Amino acid sequence: MKKLSSTDYVICNKDKTEMFSFVDTNQVVIYGNKYEAILDLDEDELLVSCTDLPKHLQDVLIKQINK
Repeated sequence: MKKLSSTDYVICNKDKTEMFSFVDTNQVVIYGNKYEAILDLDEDELLVSCTDLPKHLQDVLIKQINK
């Protein structure tokens, strides 16, 4: 089983309730490069390490990466 890494990032809304995802597949975009993710940020969004997300969002990512 694959695990989340503290060096992988996602873009979330400010409340950390939703993560940025691909429109066509609905899969969450996981960035392995922090600076690449920063370039995609809007001012009303946060860059968050995958391991710093709330547990329920971490569970969504774990399910996605282990498909």
